[in-house]
Amino acid sequence: MPLTSYDAIIARIAAGFASREQIDGDTPVAPVNLIGVVGPMHRAASIKSMPTPLPTGVTGYIPTRLHLFGSQNSDTYLFCKTASLGTLDIAGPTFTLENGGIPPQVTELGVTRTLPTALMIEAITNVTGTPGNLTVTYVDQDGNAQETSPSNVLGAGQAGTAGFVQLNAPDYGITQLVTATRTAGTTPAGTLRFHAVIPLCLLFYSTTAAVTKNFFGRDFNPVVLGAGDTLQCFNLLNAVALRAMGTITLVGDN
Repeated sequence: MPLTSYDAIIARIAAGFASREQIDGDTPVAPVNLIGVVGPMHRAASIKSMPTPLPTGVTGYIPTRLHLFGSQNSDTYLFCKTASLGTLDIAGPTFTLENGGIPPQVTELGVTRTLPTALMIEAITNVTGTPGNLTVTYVDQDGNAQETSPSNVLGAGQAGTAGFVQLNAPDYGITQLVTATRTAGTTPAGTLRFHAVIPLCLLFYSTTAAVTKNFFGRDFNPVVLGAGDTLQCFNLLNAVALRAMGTITLVGDN
C-alpha cells in the first residue's frame, strides 16, 4: 500500500528504496524573452527522468528533499513536473501533437481527473529570424468548447529559453492542447516544445548560497512521480548566464 507516514518513509529508506539524482546545468549565454511580457525564463538544469520500467518493488518515487546551488544572486528557480503535449516547427509552421495534447491525470481523494495546467513553450532548437506570432487552440480548465488564444509575440532565443503562453481571460489552465501555429514573421526558424507544467516548488535565494527544500517540512502531502516522469528546473526572470547544480533525494513508494 502507498506510504502514508513519516515512519513508513524512513523504513523504505532504511531498506534501500531510495535514490539521489544529480542536478546540473549551465546557461553560458544570457537568455532573451521568448514570449510575452513577463521577462526571460530558461532551463537552468537537467534532472534525470524516472526510470522506465520502475524497479521491482517500487510503484513511484516521492521527492523528499531538494538541494540547489546557483551562481547568481536573487535567483528564483521553478521545479516542476512536465509532460510534452506537442512540438511546433515555426518555419513551416508544422505542429506535431504528442500524448493527445492532454496533461497528466492525478488522483485526489479517490477521484482521477485531468489536471488543468499552465502551458509553457521551450525552444528545443535556436529560434532565429523574426519569429512572428504564436496562437494555440485549446480546451480550458472547465472543459468548454475549444478556443483560440490571443496572439503571443515570439522573440528570437537560444535553445532552452522558455515562457508561458497567454490564454484568453479568465482562463488559467488547459485540459487539452489541440493545435498551435505561427503567423507573420520574417525567415522564422526553430522548434518549440509545449509543456504541461505541474509545479513542485519555487526556490529563491538573495545571496549566492545553497538552499534546501524539505518537502515534508509542514504538511504530509507527498508528490508521487511515475515511470518516465520528468522533472525540470527553470530559472525565472533573470537575463544572465548562470550555473546551477545540486541534488534531489527521492524514496520509492510501495
